[in-house]
Amino acid sequence: MRKSVGSLKNELLRSGAAQSVTLAADMPIYIKAGYKIFPGLDTDKEMMITGYSVDPDLVKTLGLKIVAGEDFAAEELTRTVAYEQEIEHAVMLNEAAVKELGWTNEEAVGKKLNFGSPTYVKAVVGDFYFNSLHHQVGPLAIMVDPEQANVILAKLPKGNPAEHLAKMEGIWKSLAPDRPFNYRFVDQEYARMYQTEEKIGAVFSLFAGIAIFIACMGLFGLVSYVALRRTREISIRKVLGATQFDVLKVLSADFFVLLGISAVLATAFGIWFSKQWLEGFAYKTTVSPMVYVVAILTVAVISLLTIGYRTVKVNRTNPAKTLKDE
Repeated sequence: MRKSVGSLKNELLRSGAAQSVTLAADMPIYIKAGYKIFPGLDTDKEMMITGYSVDPDLVKTLGLKIVAGEDFAAEELTRTVAYEQEIEHAVMLNEAAVKELGWTNEEAVGKKLNFGSPTYVKAVVGDFYFNSLHHQVGPLAIMVDPEQANVILAKLPKGNPAEHLAKMEGIWKSLAPDRPFNYRFVDQEYARMYQTEEKIGAVFSLFAGIAIFIACMGLFGLVSYVALRRTREISIRKVLGATQFDVLKVLSADFFVLLGISAVLATAFGIWFSKQWLEGFAYKTTVSPMVYVVAILTVAVISLLTIGYRTVKVNRTNPAKTLKDE
């Protein structure tokens, strides 16, 4: 397949199926290779760094932002050739790598590093996520080494992607008929990294709904029991001029004390649990207090409706029927 890669790139661009094409060792959302910077040349630091082997078209294909320096040239010397011949070659560093080396973005350009062979920094690119948000953006070195490529990254032109993909498939089958045409969209791959969180959210929503339903059933049963025990008391209050609102206050007073206690306990647990869960992410938001306020108000309204329904039934009972035996 590697023998046909050059022709494949040219055909994809010529046909208009792709706006830009580059070769890369991995998908940009999860770069795995690790390299080591040894002390020497322009730095005394020794550090591990993620390495991304690509071809010179990576920056324009992914739309990376060069904050200092220049993009790779079309005929850039590859790392493999430079390493074998012990010739200096170019790399790009991300801002996280430059910061860890103790340089500014402008200072980094032209600096020489020891990657096991002489290397100089040609440019600095803005940080981008090449791993899950559970981790911080770490130091990254981008190097021209298409021989290490495992994927082809293509930027589609504007318009219906199905048309461009159909063209791509035709070109692919003409150049590599014995290889299946498989493709994935980068944004969908990013989304797939957080499917676990989405599933957890769905499970919590389901069980929260079930818990609320069971709680409402229990509350309705308890209110019914209390109303039955206090039917005569309520009838006497009605005879003495109590309104339906007064009856509602009598039945709900004790329940809302319990609901208040449960709201305090639930809020405390919610704050603790959300803080513990968010600690698993390097980049995280904060939970707004309005989340708890809305939840408490929602429970209060549901409880009030549940108690109110039973109150209306009790209030409609004729006091004469209840008190005739007294």
